[in-house]
Amino acid sequence: MTSCSLVRLDILKALSTSRKTGPPNPSKRCNKVSATHICDVTIKAKTQTNFVTRVGIRRKFLYLSLYAYKLYTFNQRHPSKVSTVNYSTNLINASLRDTLAAVILTCCLILALTGCKATNSRSSTPTATQPVVTTPAAPVRDPRIQRLLEEAYFAFMESRLTTPIEDNAYYRYLQVLAIDPTNEDANTGISNIVEEYLDWSLESVANRNFRAATNYLNKARSVDDTHPNISAVETRITEYRNASEEHYLLDPLVLNSKTTETPQTLVAIAQRIQETAANVIISARSDAEGRWIYQQLNAQTDNRIKARFERRSKPGVRLVIP
Repeated sequence: MTSCSLVRLDILKALSTSRKTGPPNPSKRCNKVSATHICDVTIKAKTQTNFVTRVGIRRKFLYLSLYAYKLYTFNQRHPSKVSTVNYSTNLINASLRDTLAAVILTCCLILALTGCKATNSRSSTPTATQPVVTTPAAPVRDPRIQRLLEEAYFAFMESRLTTPIEDNAYYRYLQVLAIDPTNEDANTGISNIVEEYLDWSLESVANRNFRAATNYLNKARSVDDTHPNISAVETRITEYRNASEEHYLLDPLVLNSKTTETPQTLVAIAQRIQETAANVIISARSDAEGRWIYQQLNAQTDNRIKARFERRSKPGVRLVIP
């Protein structure tokens, strides 16, 4: 049996199983062999385009190519049926285009999936990242602290250091530390209270009021017994209590003249200071007068002397000999 007969048998079988599909004009029956051949080849081409899932895209492409070759051969043998053949060829070309589109789409999907997998594998690889540096948030300050610090400041300026009870600078600073134990302003304020008491103690020592000096020293110790200057002031109190004093009065007329020559009284006082290493307290009517007396005494000694100044109506020099 020839190949042409096989084609006709395939076409007749396709016509017996599918009556709904036909050439562009379904009202005309395909009675002639050539026309039947063309119509059935078209029908079979259409049928073959719907079983992609059964035979696969590659097999479908081969079937359509085979039918296209058959149509081309028929067109060469029957040139009078060009219009019908063209219709069938167009259908097959459309099917081929659909198949090629499906192939291209499938390839694109495969490439896309492969790319996604590669991207996921790269993203899953741990990479070194820079550590995130976070700036700690500034602590919120309690509004009570500012009010207590202001009250402590005014109490300090009014010399209410530790008295009266619950209305003094020291009590306010303790309240601040109860809220914020590391508050620098409160710690500085307490240190200033100690320094103020020690200054009052030294003034009392200079006036030989040792009872008041000891009282102020004890108050300073009750506020902060670890303050480094407490021991030095305590030593000063002990020295002055056991020391002797010498008083020298100066002539106001001589001090008013301020001659170039040092008065004999100041020369004798300077020698006594060098011999006894005494502490010097200068009494003067003004700061300028006190500085002049100090310069005259310092010029007569080998070592620089240390002296304290007092404003008094009667000028003089007091030596505290330990």
